[in-house]
Amino acid sequence: MSLIERRPVAALAWIVWSLGALLYAYGFFLRIAPSVMVRDLMQAFSASAVILGNLSAFYFYAYGSLQLPFGVLLDRWGARRILTVSALVAAAGSVLFGVATTIEIAYAGRLLIGTGVAVALIGTMKLIMVWHPPGRFATVAGMTTFIGTMGALLGQAPLAAMVEAFGWRATQQWAGVFGVLLAIATWVLVRDYVGAPPPVAAPQISMRRALGRVLATPQTWVLATYSALLGGSIIAFAGLWGVPYAMVAYGLERPAAAALMSVVFIGFALGAPAAGFLSDRLGRRKAPIYIGPALNLATWAVILGLPQLPSALLYSVLFLNGAGSGFVMVVFALGREHNVPEYGGTVVGFINAFGMGSVAILQPLTGYFLDLQWHGAFLDGVRAYSASDYRTAFLLFPACTSISFMMSFFARETYNRQVVLA
Repeated sequence: MSLIERRPVAALAWIVWSLGALLYAYGFFLRIAPSVMVRDLMQAFSASAVILGNLSAFYFYAYGSLQLPFGVLLDRWGARRILTVSALVAAAGSVLFGVATTIEIAYAGRLLIGTGVAVALIGTMKLIMVWHPPGRFATVAGMTTFIGTMGALLGQAPLAAMVEAFGWRATQQWAGVFGVLLAIATWVLVRDYVGAPPPVAAPQISMRRALGRVLATPQTWVLATYSALLGGSIIAFAGLWGVPYAMVAYGLERPAAAALMSVVFIGFALGAPAAGFLSDRLGRRKAPIYIGPALNLATWAVILGLPQLPSALLYSVLFLNGAGSGFVMVVFALGREHNVPEYGGTVVGFINAFGMGSVAILQPLTGYFLDLQWHGAFLDGVRAYSASDYRTAFLLFPACTSISFMMSFFARETYNRQVVLA
């Protein structure tokens, strides 16, 4: 292929990837949106902390449970059709959530959102496998996390300002409109292969065979557990409970508290591509695997051990907390190299299922621990928790990270090579 022929292919590779990454950002935005609506949602649905945790977790129930089926379907059918339909489903869920009049309808809306965006990350990873060389995989995967986390940032301070101005219902409905536009762009521009379509249809991949091979690989379980406990903790914290904690512990208004939690996501957004780049450049996968949870644990000790932090230190520690969690993205490269390449979507789906499943457990579990600490206080008709209540409940997060750090010693180095070929 001549240089002139390669350039359009390279440009299309980045366009295709960017649309998948944009759907991931859209899903991240919808994922953490309840964190800036905590009081609004408690008032709208007369919800306790446990109920609110469940409302947020319904997203993860769908998201986590669909990772494996979607992973296999991506290996069989490609990403274009699945990503397009998924964006439409997420858009419908956002609108339904915005118009919900009962907690049951709100649950259904969050369930649809989780269903729609469940394929976003693994679909984008599949597109990276098709459109980008193996030596660039960890770097582009990290860039995907960076783009996705930009959605999380929009779901913090900017969304908080929109909620203050227009209300939480209107913002959710407009988010649904964006999902429809994204679905149209995905259908028009995304392609499942480089160049002309294959002259003969690819053989159908058996879901049973794909799952059997992936689940029979011990490293898959090690990496999935590591990912679940490191990545799940940060989403449970910054994605739901961090904003109300910052409002109570530091006396911040909602937009300022959301901006503070945005620092965690900025750290995550920069930590992921940095870890991917470091891994690709060193020709090693395990160094970032060690660094991530160690950095995360050190920052949890400061956050929970010191009740009041100076502003500069608080922002720095939260940034490093997110950056350490961002190193989790290297496990996708490691998981791919420990499994058959044709089952790449299934591998990513399984690892991501563990991660999202852990959030579905950790968010309501944190709410449960908060309710255990509650002493009967109300503020504007909503249960009020003290900063000490939050810190006690948050001990769950460094406990999970500690186990993640222990799992890193069981991960096997691949030296950035595909160690399982068939």
